[in-house]
Amino acid sequence: MQYFLFLLMTASVSQAALSNNNDEFSLLHFNIKELTTEKLLDQNDVQVNAAIDIIRKNLSDLISINEIQFDLENVPSLGLPGYKKDQHNMTRLIGRVGAFKSPWFYSFEPANTGRYAKNINPQGEFLKSHSSKTPIYADHESFGIFPAQYSTGLASRYPIVERVILRKLKWKDWNPSILLSTYRLGNNKKISNDIPLFDKNFVDSVIKINGKKVHIITLHTVPAYGFGHPKSANEIRNHDQLTFLDWYLKGKCEPKSKSKVRRCKTPLRPLSKNAYFIAIGDWNTDLYSNDVGARVLQAMDASYDIKLLKPTSNFLGDKKSNAMTFLKSGHDVGALKLRLDYAAVSNNIHVLSSEIVSPDAQFSEFGCELSKKLADNLIPKQQLPDFLYEVVLRRSESNNNKEYCAIRVAKDFMASRKASDHFPLRFKFKLR
Repeated sequence: MQYFLFLLMTASVSQAALSNNNDEFSLLHFNIKELTTEKLLDQNDVQVNAAIDIIRKNLSDLISINEIQFDLENVPSLGLPGYKKDQHNMTRLIGRVGAFKSPWFYSFEPANTGRYAKNINPQGEFLKSHSSKTPIYADHESFGIFPAQYSTGLASRYPIVERVILRKLKWKDWNPSILLSTYRLGNNKKISNDIPLFDKNFVDSVIKINGKKVHIITLHTVPAYGFGHPKSANEIRNHDQLTFLDWYLKGKCEPKSKSKVRRCKTPLRPLSKNAYFIAIGDWNTDLYSNDVGARVLQAMDASYDIKLLKPTSNFLGDKKSNAMTFLKSGHDVGALKLRLDYAAVSNNIHVLSSEIVSPDAQFSEFGCELSKKLADNLIPKQQLPDFLYEVVLRRSESNNNKEYCAIRVAKDFMASRKASDHFPLRFKFKLR
């Protein structure tokens, strides 16, 4: 049974060609909402240009991207190019940033998402965006409306010398005790015993910094939310993806486990005890929630073996707002906000800085009414030029009524919202 793919990659470039020639390096992580081939090919795409501006201002030695489409030919629409070694969506993104002072190396693999998505016409095309047709044509096992939709990419100024890529590891092989029969897919069908653990993938890209191997683990987990489905397996799948990450990072085989993988009785092994590692990504559960996946992160946070980083931002607001990496689309800070993006590093890596890249929203709310007309009257007549004044619609938590709320937000914060519903994370590290 194939658990993983191991690749050895060599690079002819010298270490002197890199931006750093010491043990210090930087990393930027950014979940760019539904970043597609079509968007990246469009030089005028507002979202892509907003994201590129953010990356350019926070350019780092390592750039982790979530929700980027792995380019498959004619997917989702006819005429779109397929992956080539020197031309793909990660090279397009970095190319548009214009960062070519030294060579870049890439780790980019297709996600499992969308592998069971259905064609919408005889030409073999797929849905391009979510609509009322999504339940009919979507992949209900690993989500997505077209193949390889929510993939993960890594761009590195350091050569990538090895990779471990996990796509086919079965969920039951990792957790033999999981009772898949008690859960249902989004279309209420039974879950196959062959379902993979990862709805996207798990990639360990090994780079070399001054001769030292550093493992960069990129992981975008399944959301720990059922989206209203009472028998959804999402939360427990999120939990098990994170327990795998925890096992892999801690480098400890579990001789009493029912899982051959966890007992290290398969070719797959966790990291060695003193390995340098950084795990990064949208792990899709809020650290301070009651999700079972959150409990894994809480235990990781309390562990002496791993440092779970919890960056904050310059956003001025309540404690939760200051730690949010996800804000529901739009710029209403009163909307759903969560901490979903994380980094975990080994103890032999010193954290020099850690931040959520988010302009201060300078958010103000002037009150809410039951009609837009009444809410409009709440907006101050004298308005400052650097702010946007708007009426937003939300539901009251107390009585579930629609409320129209008058708000003010800084225009530069609004500009950042065009890029994604996630805020980037930026770190500076030094190897000990």
